[in-house]
Amino acid sequence: RSGSEARAAAAERRREEAEARAASVEAERRRQYEARAAADERAAAAESAAALALASHERQAKERERKVSELERARAQATERERAQAAEAERLRAHCSTLEAAAAALRRRLRDEAAEAEAALAAVRA
Repeated sequence: RSGSEARAAAAERRREEAEARAASVEAERRRQYEARAAADERAAAAESAAALALASHERQAKERERKVSELERARAQATERERAQAAEAERLRAHCSTLEAAAAALRRRLRDEAAEAEAALAAVRA
């Protein structure tokens, strides 16, 4: 009887050891699963952050491109305005020269007419 009790006790011990090993294996499996899940979660968060950073960078690049385009357009408009103003100034200078020449011609004509009138008056008096 004590032999069968010893065998029963040994079997019970082996059963308990097997259960302990199974529980240990299950705990390790659960720990690895949780570690993988946490790593996946960190990777997903990093990927999401990278996507947000990329989108932000792309928005900033588009905004810079828009501003550069706007500045180039404004510079082209200013250059065109300067060209138009220079052409207008040249046109006005040419017009002034024409008017000055006409005024000089009129002054000469008036001087000539005054001289003729003086001569005629002197002839009448004589």
